Amino acid sequence: MIEMDKLNSDEMFKFLTGRNLQEFQKRNLLIEYDRLDGSKFLLNQLVVGPLAHLQDLFFQQEIQMEIASGYRSYEQQEMIWNDKVEGKRKLYDLDETTELDVKRLSEEEILEKILLFTAIPGTSRHHWGTDFDFFDLNYYQKHSEKLLLIKRDYRDWE
Repeated sequence: MIEMDKLNSDEMFKFLTGRNLQEFQKRNLLIEYDRLDGSKFLLNQLVVGPLAHLQDLFFQQEIQMEIASGYRSYEQQEMIWNDKVEGKRKLYDLDETTELDVKRLSEEEILEKILLFTAIPGTSRHHWGTDFDFFDLNYYQKHSEKLLLIKRDYRDWE
């Protein structure tokens, strides 16, 4: 198991900004974790135990906590960013119901709207493998809804 304090400053910069994925996988800092559906995602090895414990606590409440997104490389974050700039991905206003047309926005407005929900590549906590978007798989299977990670997808956990 690699310890974060063993990384030199260049390695730490690359890790925190989502670069050099293969090196951190090889050193077991980022490892594969199984989703409930059998697919895999990457996460920081330091959060494996706490995440498993959290899933167990949810399971005791009959909530199937599933990960929608975990680790994201710089390149993946850059693709998301660029797709929003180019209008290939939906861009929403703060109310999360008004879809915006990037062709009608100034460059400053595009930047402002993207930053509501998307980090600039190199600044996302998803690069660390410790930040997750999760949901109750039972709910979406029961209601046949698609997960969009917008306001309607978040509910109070009672």
